[in-house]
Amino acid sequence: MVIDLHIHTNKYSTCSILDPVEMLKRAQELKLDGIVIIEHNHVWAKDEIEELKKEAGVEELMVLRGQEIRGHRIDGSIDGDFLAFGFYETIDEELPSTEIIHRVHDNGGIIIAAHPYRHILGIGDHLYDLDLDGIEVLNPHHSPSDTENAERARKIMDIAGTGGSDAHRPLPIGHYLTSFKGDIATEDDLIKEIREKRCSPVRYEDI
Repeated sequence: MVIDLHIHTNKYSTCSILDPVEMLKRAQELKLDGIVIIEHNHVWAKDEIEELKKEAGVEELMVLRGQEIRGHRIDGSIDGDFLAFGFYETIDEELPSTEIIHRVHDNGGIIIAAHPYRHILGIGDHLYDLDLDGIEVLNPHHSPSDTENAERARKIMDIAGTGGSDAHRPLPIGHYLTSFKGDIATEDDLIKEIREKRCSPVRYEDI
């Protein structure tokens, strides 16, 4: 299965111009097996997802939920961004990255370093000090050397590697994906496969 794990919509992410219906139609056009809607500090409700799929006429497309959370350092500066799956609380305060990771794990979720080597918003080599479940290796904000650094970190830490389009508009959807060895139908399935490292980052042109 190939899934785009990182897409933002204009419904809950002010930085995005991507209409949710257009997003689903584009994903189906690309014949993706599924997508994960990622919003900043917000998770879609299950009934919203079902209503959206009906509106878009893509009821067979697998649509899962997650959120992007920004971690901070003790001095209040930005540490980096994380993708959380299976964690449905909203974090409105500026928390240290370690505290965010602790909360996600305590609630049964997993957490991945988003675009870790992106300038300013990537956590960089600090990821080596954190209890992460995965690293987003392929992301449009990564240069080739950033991708190499992320893959090197993944290997050293022996954790999962993922890919996501980080789309905020229709065209980038599906450019970077995550390939899963097992079948995924629910967020619990997604969490299990990532924990067990049964996934890998891929480019659309390579599938």
